[in-house]
Amino acid sequence: MKNTEKKVKKFCCWGCGSLDTTKWGKCLGKQRFKCKNCGILSTRSNVGVSKKNCEIWFREWIVGKQTFNQLSNKSGYSERTLKRMFYSYLERYPEWKIVKRECINLLIDGTYFTNKLCLVLYRENNVKVTFFYRLTDGEWRDELIEDLRNIISLGVEIESVTCDGLSNIIKAVKKTTPNTVIQRCLAHIQRECSNWLTKGSKSEAGRELYLIINQLHKIDNCEKWGYWVVDLVKWY
Repeated sequence: MKNTEKKVKKFCCWGCGSLDTTKWGKCLGKQRFKCKNCGILSTRSNVGVSKKNCEIWFREWIVGKQTFNQLSNKSGYSERTLKRMFYSYLERYPEWKIVKRECINLLIDGTYFTNKLCLVLYRENNVKVTFFYRLTDGEWRDELIEDLRNIISLGVEIESVTCDGLSNIIKAVKKTTPNTVIQRCLAHIQRECSNWLTKGSKSEAGRELYLIINQLHKIDNCEKWGYWVVDLVKWY
């Protein structure tokens, strides 16, 4: 039996992106909504808000790996409408430009999508700009070496590389720029340590170390690093 239940488009808050909204009277004859999360009031007929809502679903499709069917159920839009909006976004992709700098601090990381697609990004840490990228099916050593050589050919010096500790990245950096400082991303260190310790450790020492590890991502200068090391030494 075919389900004839009518889909209702859920209103997405333009401020925080929450779907937890409720009807809140009317303004100039238009239905007004209030976000239960941040308290912002807005109307569905606002073109700018509607566009921003659609971009939220587009981000869920690209990064969140949601299917058209899942997004249709969540948003209230038909799959056909979602495809039309998303494909129009893909046709208007932003122009990519290489930012030339004499010395760079690279962040290298790969993001995996469906259909065995991997996007490897090379970002400059100080100005937060994507310096180089590659679409491939994995973080392969030979491809990483080629990318790093292409970056060096632009006339820049790679001072440091921050990565998740993948052996192929480390080997590629040592092959192309042996004097470059290699450091592991704090977020990846914290995530791996948390997996080892588990949140519900049976020992008191394990629970204390878990709390110390969860402060790693807050380290952004030498002073905070010093305080964190002191906490670790005291625990030891």
